[in-house]
This record gives sequence, C-alpha cells and structure tokens, in this order.
Amino acid sequence: RLAWWKTVKLWTPFPTTDNRLFRLVTAAGFLAYVPFLLPGILLLARGGGPARNLWLVLAAPVAGTQAAAMLFYGSARFRSPIEPLLVICASVALVALGRAVLYRAERRDAPAGSPAAGTRSSGASAGETVAATPPGLE
Repeated sequence: RLAWWKTVKLWTPFPTTDNRLFRLVTAAGFLAYVPFLLPGILLLARGGGPARNLWLVLAAPVAGTQAAAMLFYGSARFRSPIEPLLVICASVALVALGRAVLYRAERRDAPAGSPAAGTRSSGASAGETVAATPPGLE
C-alpha cells in the first residue's frame, strides 16, 4: 500500500508546493504529453531496424526511477531527470499521428484512380482498394 502511494506521488501532475502558478504550469506541461506516452512506447517497442531496442534504452532509467521511488521516497520532483525521456517517447506517437493525418489528407485530395488515392488503375478490378500503410507506421 505504501509503494502505491509513493508511485502516485511520483507520477502526479501536481507537485507538492505552495506556489499555485508553478503547480498549474507543471501540470499543464505534464498532462500535454502523457496521453501520447504509452502509444509512443508501444510504437518504439514494435518498430524495426536499428531503433528496435531504443525503447529499452529509454525505459531503463524510467524503471530505475520508479523502483527507487517505491523503495525510498516518491515525489514528483524525482521525475524531473527522466522527463526528457518521457517526452521523446511521447513525440514518437505524435510524429506517427501527424504522418497518419497527412497521409489521409493526401489520399483524400488525390485524383481517383491514382496510386495516392488507394486504387489501382491497371491490373486490378475497378475500385479495388490498395492496403497501403502510412509512412512511419510500417
């Protein structure tokens, strides 16, 4: 039960301080990237190529900080050294989302029958859709 509360204190968006402006700014910054954190980690973990194990390099300090907080003391200020790593993981999901949105916009705006529109003009029946994956989401 104590380990649970230490974890909550480590990951709370509201640090323990009397400065209300600092609490608000810190919470806004943390809550801005947290929704993209887990999808970013999952995208890194399932990625291929030389960056396949990058998620392990990013996750190891996070796991170490979590373990230290559970063993000794949990506080939001101990999260500060790992926040750049968390932002990197979240940015992976944001980049993938941006690429998917651009890919959909390109397909929507492409003339019918063109490869960008997702239909084949030769060698396939009319209107057959092509199962294409947006760049960066292979």
